[in-house]
Amino acid sequence: MGVSRKDVLRVAEKALRGMEEALRDGEPGRPPNPVDPEKEELRKRDLQLQREIDVLRCRLQIQDELRRSPEIGRGPAGKKKK
Repeated sequence: MGVSRKDVLRVAEKALRGMEEALRDGEPGRPPNPVDPEKEELRKRDLQLQREIDVLRCRLQIQDELRRSPEIGRGPAGKKKK
């Protein structure tokens, strides 16, 4: 094959070291999932925007209730304010 015995032995030794390393006990459990900084930033931004949407929905709900209420714009005696 045109490969020296020395090169074959060197590659075989390297392969054996790699196999030994692969068979050693590692940390128990699953390895942690790597965190993608861009995805994490987008997740935080999404959460912030969802909160803002919730606040705006509540404000609209309150405004709608205030518009429907007949007492809005009237004083304590029920007379219309000017």
